Amino acid sequence: MSKRLMDILLSLAGIISVLPFFPLILLLIKLDSRGPVFFLGERIGKDMKTFRMYKFRTMIDTPVEVGESLSPAKDPRVTSFGRFLRRTKMNELPQLINILKGEMTFVGPRPEAPDLFELYPEKAKRIFSVKPGLISPGTILGRNEEDFYPQGVDIKKYYIEEILPKKIEVDLEYLKNQSLFKDLGYIALGIKETLFGALSKSHIHDNRSHIYLFMTDSFLILCSFIFSALVYSRHFMDGAVLSGCARL
Repeated sequence: MSKRLMDILLSLAGIISVLPFFPLILLLIKLDSRGPVFFLGERIGKDMKTFRMYKFRTMIDTPVEVGESLSPAKDPRVTSFGRFLRRTKMNELPQLINILKGEMTFVGPRPEAPDLFELYPEKAKRIFSVKPGLISPGTILGRNEEDFYPQGVDIKKYYIEEILPKKIEVDLEYLKNQSLFKDLGYIALGIKETLFGALSKSHIHDNRSHIYLFMTDSFLILCSFIFSALVYSRHFMDGAVLSGCARL
């Protein structure tokens, strides 16, 4: 099986699997803050060409870009529900569309924002010789990258000097030894890190208010759906009774 065929099959399976959850995610994003549901960010991909990468919006919507393209922990631009989406990596799910379109692949170095790409050392730009991936060997090591930035540090400088070199080293090693079997292993590892990395005790303690808010919103939405269904069924039954009486 070729890598492209695997991408098509897995992206279609992924889209079909998560499609039932999309309406709830879309509704919670709209209830949480004003703005579009999706964020289309310009990214550098294969052969250093730009493309539009899909994500669920996790930041407040502004008419102009505000702040850095990097986002540390407790970034005030991130919405309440956006923090949940980022922690669980559910904000990345729309990139299944990029994979289906052939702009991305499941496993490969992550695409980069143009302003950060300009700061890459020349030898590091070799990672743009392949399609960018939804799951990157380098970012698996730094799953919750936003937690790595010390308070008060220059975010962009710290990323380029401290975080990026470690990611690039792992990604370049991956490029030397690519195989479909290894890709499947990285996909499994990425799923594992997403499931268990989102449930750390420190994160639950530090973000209790956001978790409670999400649970409350979900409960209220579920109740509204149930109430609407009951009202509709009662209306339908009353109509049926009246219709029966009329025939009598």
